[in-house]
Amino acid sequence: MAKATYRSALRSKRLLRDAFTELLRENDYNRITVTEVVKRADLNRSTFYAHYASIEDLMNEMVTEVTESIFLVLKSAFSGDFLHHPEPTLELMGDVLEQEQNLYRSLSAARQADTFMASLRDIMIERIKADLGGIDSPDFPVGLASFVAGGVITLYRAWLDGAMGDVPVDEITRTAATYVKALGQENG
Repeated sequence: MAKATYRSALRSKRLLRDAFTELLRENDYNRITVTEVVKRADLNRSTFYAHYASIEDLMNEMVTEVTESIFLVLKSAFSGDFLHHPEPTLELMGDVLEQEQNLYRSLSAARQADTFMASLRDIMIERIKADLGGIDSPDFPVGLASFVAGGVITLYRAWLDGAMGDVPVDEITRTAATYVKALGQENG
């Protein structure tokens, strides 16, 4: 019985999240209501409130889960020489963004998605710092990690926002890798 209840709860949460993601593509985040989400999910309000306190709670959970999954990918992907060989990390990041493109595009388009993008940037900064020997190293180029991470994240966000047209994510990855390597050559 408990297993069936658990499966039912997972199914309900998935339906609510899918409905919310669809609505994000159609509406501004601030205009989405619980009523719209449950209607789209074909569930009732009590089911929504059994899982979430508010629309903001639903959004925050989704952003947290997405950020954590990308963190795990980036943590495992950094090669220790990102500025000279960024391709493995950027290819993996591009693949992750492409696999859940609709969700990431929806999150990127929502005003509250700045938290999502800032989290991605911060993850990259920490990984780049670690690759460069850490901020305490006397040879550490101050601001380089922030500059590189900010540029890469901004490029992928422009792709997610549709500013790049129909350019495939592989092309965005190649462009980002070219820029990162150029900076890596300038900095040792």
